[in-house]
Amino acid sequence: SFKRIPSIHQWNCSALIQTKRMTDSYFDISGVSYDRSLPVFSPEHLQGICSAKNGPSNENRLKEIFMIFKAECGEQIEALECYSGELFEADLQSMIHFIGGGAANFGFTRLSALCRAVETAILRRAPYNLDACKVVIKAEYGLACRVFSTSSLVQ
Repeated sequence: SFKRIPSIHQWNCSALIQTKRMTDSYFDISGVSYDRSLPVFSPEHLQGICSAKNGPSNENRLKEIFMIFKAECGEQIEALECYSGELFEADLQSMIHFIGGGAANFGFTRLSALCRAVETAILRRAPYNLDACKVVIKAEYGLACRVFSTSSLVQ
């Protein structure tokens, strides 16, 4: 039921949410605006780590670091899914900031931009759709992980 778009920056992540068709409108969040035209992953962000002069062990190190990112951000994604507003917004902001910071460090441009936009909405006390934020952050996280895993940097 999900179609795969050829551009690596626009893949649909069917494994994450199987009940809805993930179109551009699916990623619209009331009260939050981020640029979906940004690349999911900017491999040039990590080129220095993986350059030939640094040797092949850096590819393994990069994979290890990615697994740490995936595990730690995955925990934050799970916590975010369980968040129902009973905690302080500072706790929500902290979860989103953690995910966005990890995404920025890895070159996951679009996930980072999304997290910045949600965090800005929280700080400005602007109305936003929390449930949509949870779903879209999880989808963008899954998409970023999938794109990275198929990157030539770790093949």
